[in-house]
Amino acid sequence: MPEAIMRDPRSAMAAGLQMPTREGCVTCHQEKSFDFDAAMKKIAHPTKPPKAAQDPRYKTRCAWPCGPMGVRSTSPVKLPIP
Repeated sequence: MPEAIMRDPRSAMAAGLQMPTREGCVTCHQEKSFDFDAAMKKIAHPTKPPKAAQDPRYKTRCAWPCGPMGVRSTSPVKLPIP
């Protein structure tokens, strides 16, 4: 099923999505220790998408100039970027 349909509850229900019920789960999970509420929390989907991570900040060659052998230079001279 396309993700756009699954994000809209009405479209998902129209496409055949069935919401889990206690009666539906107990048909397979017949053990006495089955806790429906705990099982629902375990399989719950997040209601909001996670926040996007910020782009990493990279140090450029100009900020950390290196000599020809890869040794960091202590001089404030900026090296040309190839």
